[in-house]
Amino acid sequence: MQNTTLNPFQDPQCAPAIACCAYCGDCLYDTDEFYDINGQVVCEDCLPRFAQEEYRSFHLTGREWRLLS
Repeated sequence: MQNTTLNPFQDPQCAPAIACCAYCGDCLYDTDEFYDINGQVVCEDCLPRFAQEEYRSFHLTGREWRLLS
């Protein structure tokens, strides 16, 4: 079995990626922060775009909201 433990003095970018963002495809490493949303990995940079696409059906204008209220 291969030892995958990272040497603390080793360059972190030489380590294997632990995940990839579902939107931009960027590799994510141990020290990167990201979101796991229902099994979909989304990096911090892509979160606003993810939210817009995911919640598009809830998007309203003020007039639409007033008519629904």
